[in-house]
Amino acid sequence: MKERSETWKLIIVAVAVVMATPGVLSMNTSVEEPLAPCCPPNVWGYAYFGSVPMEGKTLLAQIDGVSYGMCQTYFNGTYPAGIFTIDIWGDDTTPDNVKTGGEMNDLIVFAYTEGDRTYFADFTTTWIPGRFNVYPINFTFSPDWPFQLKINEICTDDGSGLQYVYIFNPSTDPVDLGEYYFEKDTASGYDGDTFPLSGTVGPQSDIRIELGSTGFINTTGDELKLVFDNANPNIAGGHDIVVDRVEFGNIPTEPENTTMPNAAAPPAGWSIKRVPDGMDTDDCSADFRLRWAVQTYYIPVDTGPNLVSLPLEVEDECILCVLSSVNWLYAEWYDAFNDTDHWKTHLRFRPMVLNDLRAIDHTMGFWLTVPFPQALAVTGNVTASTTIPLRAGWNYVGYPSLSTRPVSMALAGTGYDAVEGFDGNAPYRLSPLSDSYIMKPGEGYRVHVPADVDWVVDW
Repeated sequence: MKERSETWKLIIVAVAVVMATPGVLSMNTSVEEPLAPCCPPNVWGYAYFGSVPMEGKTLLAQIDGVSYGMCQTYFNGTYPAGIFTIDIWGDDTTPDNVKTGGEMNDLIVFAYTEGDRTYFADFTTTWIPGRFNVYPINFTFSPDWPFQLKINEICTDDGSGLQYVYIFNPSTDPVDLGEYYFEKDTASGYDGDTFPLSGTVGPQSDIRIELGSTGFINTTGDELKLVFDNANPNIAGGHDIVVDRVEFGNIPTEPENTTMPNAAAPPAGWSIKRVPDGMDTDDCSADFRLRWAVQTYYIPVDTGPNLVSLPLEVEDECILCVLSSVNWLYAEWYDAFNDTDHWKTHLRFRPMVLNDLRAIDHTMGFWLTVPFPQALAVTGNVTASTTIPLRAGWNYVGYPSLSTRPVSMALAGTGYDAVEGFDGNAPYRLSPLSDSYIMKPGEGYRVHVPADVDWVVDW
């Protein structure tokens, strides 16, 4: 069969009437002609927000959570304020009833995004070769609108046979996940599996969803969708709405002939995560990075002061959360960059407001005093790379890695001229370390550099 390139256009141009009910973005056809033609439209008109024309707003046509058509509403130009068209382009694939991102009769949802919320038209249509069925549509601003939640991290096997997914909420409002579910496709197409969600994800934070033992997500390649369980007929005609979609592994053309670049399939013990949180360009290979799956590392601590650090990046850096696994008395850290108050302290039984060490992260080497021998459990992620700024002089630093390195190799490039480590028998519990000393996860260090420099830990 001869290949050819087809361009399928969805041309939406509508006229809005001033609505008696506020809070509705209306698009309705008109018998008048536009003041100027734009791509000879078969439907045309204006978009209003209430009684005001929408000017310079981006309108979207989406399939499975991915935008395949978008436009800016016109303003202060050749065309009347608020008039718009949307094009959805085809591809070079044959037969003709296949288009980029989907197949014939795929549901097309019309959307308008503002801030952390997306408003959906009450009308939907399906893709048909050569044309689209388009009628007047209204965007309804309802309290039931979906938020712009993102599938933020996927682990298909944490090393013990369990799967989990993190969902990120970039909005300033909490979101009830009882209105959402997971749906997945495989390389052979939609398999009908869904996973209901529950709980609440807080504002500008994420939540971990446990999927149980391996099986729901294919470990070698899959397409996972976060779907809004729609019960409002004024939103997308009552159809469920795919809010986000992630592809990974070997899914080159299926399902639905997508051209979304896939993220790497995470091997056992690893996950894929958006960096930064919520990053979404519809290019999963760029948005997601491989990282070691969440795990727990145990650091032995003895009676009295111990110089320790967190080898993993923890989710909550609040000192009470970080140290929740141990019975501790006192914590202290030297902030080399605070010339007016270097030492930050926290006495456990003192009111929080009187303590100035309130957070601990994986870049810090800190003193932890405990009343008896025990183990500090640190739960978090191994980072691919961590940058620790060093100030000229002494710095108390962590060792954010699970791999060991000799001092000379680990600190190469920093210009360091002295390193000290914990020694319970020394007068100040610190002793110099040689260049051959092996730096280890869980240990904290005192490092001296002659000039300001960044220390990059990427092993």
